[in-house]
Amino acid sequence: MSPSANGRRRSSGSGGGGGGEGVNYSYKYIEHQVSKFDTLAGVAIKYGVEVADIKRMNGLATDLQMFALKTLQIPLPGRHPPSPNLSNGSASQGAHPNSQAKDRHQNLLTGSLLETQEETKLDCTNSTIVKNLWGSPFVDWAVLDAIHTARGILLAWNRREEVDYFVGRFSVSILLKAVVDGFEWVCSWVYCPFDDSARNATWVELDSVRLRWISARCLIGDFNIIIYLVERLDCNSFSSAMFKFSGFIEKNNLVDLPLEGGDYTWFHDSDNPSMPRIDRALILVDWGDHFLDVT
Repeated sequence: MSPSANGRRRSSGSGGGGGGEGVNYSYKYIEHQVSKFDTLAGVAIKYGVEVADIKRMNGLATDLQMFALKTLQIPLPGRHPPSPNLSNGSASQGAHPNSQAKDRHQNLLTGSLLETQEETKLDCTNSTIVKNLWGSPFVDWAVLDAIHTARGILLAWNRREEVDYFVGRFSVSILLKAVVDGFEWVCSWVYCPFDDSARNATWVELDSVRLRWISARCLIGDFNIIIYLVERLDCNSFSSAMFKFSGFIEKNNLVDLPLEGGDYTWFHDSDNPSMPRIDRALILVDWGDHFLDVT
């Protein structure tokens, strides 16, 4: 079992406290948060997002934890209040407030919310970073390094539940087997590029993951495409890319979990603002049947 040339994989054989005089308070705070999680954490470092977001799968404290953030240079909690008009709290100067948008995302993802305005991107990831994040001796990880300001993905997990993993060009996937009940399932963390050729290659790659492991699965991440017109501000027509994405979802019998907390997941402030829903969670029905608390 070995990663592709596009990704790297490391294990930590000792406790990942990441303490010591060289570790700042921000890292210690993250270690404290992640120490509560004992199975899976995912880090998505995405272009255009201006929020570091820690979110926890409701009801899956021993099976799935997702840790999504743009940069590891995380500020102290509470320094930047979240903007209510975007589901993940991400905001940019000039964002229009929406007092009616509440945190409806809590049915799926809950937890601490931190925001940063820094544009730091990680071109590479090392064991020190993973140890600081995880804080447990039972950690293994795989990474798809960022290219400048795009695509970086890091998945870390409890290696006692690992069966296999795969690093592709646009995704990182892990096959897990729960210690408690032996349930096998796959989690794929995705960053889909914006151009059509790379987007088509992403669907092919995710199809290959499905054929690799015939198990319940969920796909989470930035797909850089919408399904419905209402998912993008002032969108009035369907594109071929939208039809292809819908076809991919239908062919794989995936369920698109509803967005909670707002109408959009990304915002670009300019003379012609862009507000789409490009982040989503897709699941197989049997995955949802096993994790009944996820809605």
